[in-house]
Amino acid sequence: MAPRREFESQSTQVESGGLSLRIHSLRSGAGTDDSLPIVVLPGLGASCRTMLPLARLLPPGREVSIVDPPAHGDSERPRRPLALSEYAGITAAWLDAHGFERAVWVGHSFGSQVLAELAVDRPASVDRLVLISPTVDAQERTMASQLARLFLDGVREPPGLLGLLIRDYAKTGLSALRDIGRVAIRDRVEERLPSITVPTLVVRGSHDPLVPQPWAEEIARLLPQAKLVVVPGGTHAVQYEAPEAVAQAVQEFLTAEA
Repeated sequence: MAPRREFESQSTQVESGGLSLRIHSLRSGAGTDDSLPIVVLPGLGASCRTMLPLARLLPPGREVSIVDPPAHGDSERPRRPLALSEYAGITAAWLDAHGFERAVWVGHSFGSQVLAELAVDRPASVDRLVLISPTVDAQERTMASQLARLFLDGVREPPGLLGLLIRDYAKTGLSALRDIGRVAIRDRVEERLPSITVPTLVVRGSHDPLVPQPWAEEIARLLPQAKLVVVPGGTHAVQYEAPEAVAQAVQEFLTAEA
């Protein structure tokens, strides 16, 4: 069995497009081979901790980092709401600050939207993409619909995750959650997907009400190089609820593409 991957908490002052924010991350030790690092982004209002079960199982030998976007987790809250392009810009600037030119990027939910923007705005920084539970379903792009689906998903998620999210949402705050939710709902990610030419893995849990099967299939269809994996019984937070299955899919994806 591979040794358990441990993470160190770090804080980095990041500047992008006139913004200067303190960004928190969890980073594992330096990789033991020449493979590119893996950088992970959590979902809307969630912190790094919601991605730890998956991050600990990602392929050994690679450096792995989990980054809290602005206003998420222990990262600094900006003084005003940010556009999706600004979330992507800060994410790219974080990569630059740590001396990496490219990475394999893994995003969950809203994090996948940020990474889709990043892949279009800064394609040279993206080697491969993994989009887990990618939002927002174009057929249900209203706040009321998304909240109803979120509630339905909540009764399916493990209690441990719900406890984490309650603390994360309290730290983010209702006003910031509302602002980020508006950014997510207004994003027409399907218009950018055909421009993303890097190999991409799309992962969906079969019991995810926020990412119905037709939407996941549409995302995979629009991406020029995509593979869709459905985890049986998986929830929206499939990376937390079934991390072994997601990690195996990522391992197979990276090995096949290599």
